[in-house]
Amino acid sequence: ILALALLSALIALANTLHASYRVQREQLIGNTLEANRVYASKLAESTQNFVLSAQQQVAYSATLLGQRVHDRSELEAEAARLQLQTNSFNSVLIVDAGGTV
Repeated sequence: ILALALLSALIALANTLHASYRVQREQLIGNTLEANRVYASKLAESTQNFVLSAQQQVAYSATLLGQRVHDRSELEAEAARLQLQTNSFNSVLIVDAGGTV
């Protein structure tokens, strides 16, 4: 009877430890997934803001160059300014409506 009582206690202890392990594991996985979701959301927002900023810079340059499309020195100066302004662009090309660079 003593052996049966010890065996029952050991089985109950093992079951409790296993259940505790499973619950903690699920909580860790859930917390990790939530942290990753929040990080991905922040990263997506930062990327969106970067792209919008780059589009605004290009739109501004396009507006400036709309009237000076035939002045090569103005085109080169604006391309250099755009590239050096924020390091958002590693290269800048100016292309006309016909596709000429």
